[in-house]
Amino acid sequence: MGGRKSLILLVAMSVLLAAVLVGCGGSTTDTTAAPTETTAAPAGSTETTAASAPAGVIKIGSSVPLTGALAKEGQLVKEGYEFWRDTVNGQGGIKVGNDMYTVELVLYDDKSDAPTAAKLTEKLITEDKVDFLLSPYSSGLTISTSATAEKYQKVNIAPLANATKIYDRGLKYLFSILWPTSIDVSNLVEMLPANGIDVKKIAFVYPDDLFPAAGAEGAIEAAKQLNIPYVDIKYPKGLKDLSGVVAEIKKANADAVISTAFFEDAALILRQMNEQGVKPPFVAFHDAVNLQPDFIDAVGSQLAEGVSGRSEFWPLEANKDDVFGSGVDFANGIEAKYGHPHTYHQAAAATAGVVLQKAIEAAGSLDNEKVREALLNLDIETFNHPVKFGTMEYKGETLTNVNTKGKPLSVQVQNGELVVTYPDDVKTADLLYPKPW
Repeated sequence: MGGRKSLILLVAMSVLLAAVLVGCGGSTTDTTAAPTETTAAPAGSTETTAASAPAGVIKIGSSVPLTGALAKEGQLVKEGYEFWRDTVNGQGGIKVGNDMYTVELVLYDDKSDAPTAAKLTEKLITEDKVDFLLSPYSSGLTISTSATAEKYQKVNIAPLANATKIYDRGLKYLFSILWPTSIDVSNLVEMLPANGIDVKKIAFVYPDDLFPAAGAEGAIEAAKQLNIPYVDIKYPKGLKDLSGVVAEIKKANADAVISTAFFEDAALILRQMNEQGVKPPFVAFHDAVNLQPDFIDAVGSQLAEGVSGRSEFWPLEANKDDVFGSGVDFANGIEAKYGHPHTYHQAAAATAGVVLQKAIEAAGSLDNEKVREALLNLDIETFNHPVKFGTMEYKGETLTNVNTKGKPLSVQVQNGELVVTYPDDVKTADLLYPKPW
């Protein structure tokens, strides 16, 4: 009888040990540089039967700026990546040949630092063994990570990195969801005469950083073509006090100020303009107004009123795909999931996922060369905007693997909400001019 009790006890201990080992097996990352997300479980998934079990997992990795200067935008990119993953997995995964694969994301915080982003990208490739890459937010980080991806010949989709200097290097594996910066901010210039506004002078204000400088350059070219006088105000990246920059704006006596500064700088510039009595009738920040309600919270509703910006996404019923449905469906879904207004950052990140998904399905393979070829032949509509990769010429340089379709929109804060003011075929409100101060 004692032997029987010992046997029962031994079996029970074995079962307990096995359960502990299974539970520990859920973690596949180390504790020194743990990724922020490694789940492959479908959103809202239920019991999986042997017949419906996925054939495998597609590991997709990215460094994302979740802390540091670009944390606000980086968090939105993370949300877009996660929303795409959850949506795709909830639909059964990605079809590769005759098999379905679920998506696993491996995301690391690059702390808004380019060397860190490059190191993490190498870690994703060599240690985490990801199948494909999605780029971080910003051209400055992506120019660093793209070199690493190119070294290992890994397909790398960039949702929000469109500085021309990235794509004039002949890279084969990096693909831009957006069009080049040469046309990215130019619509903010073009819409002024299009609305019958006689601009005497534009002040272009930007930090000495890759994307802001490239965006300003494109806008300056637009001003030249329209014969609008301008002043070029470039300041060192990382300045904490921008009162000197605002003093230059005041000295310029411009009736339009267009800045490609990132969120923190943009909010500071607007506040200090108001403090110094610099109140032009037109003010635009290429990106900051899209970060709502943060922008209004940062500067106040009165200062935010009438500030314009550009955006790459607006929820339209006409833009559709079979992953998210329409642009309206996407906006409603992501706002319900995260509890704050949609932004083009989330949309661009999710679009990158859709584009990679469609290329994998077209290739019927996880082989990077086959998927790269599929990307080169891709010509699709998405919930966001059309995507077709190709080459473009800019100032004597050939830009490769840029999106040759789609166009930016001009948006403006009106009554505490964002509205589209240009171009006319999609605008939801007339431009508010002059800006109330």
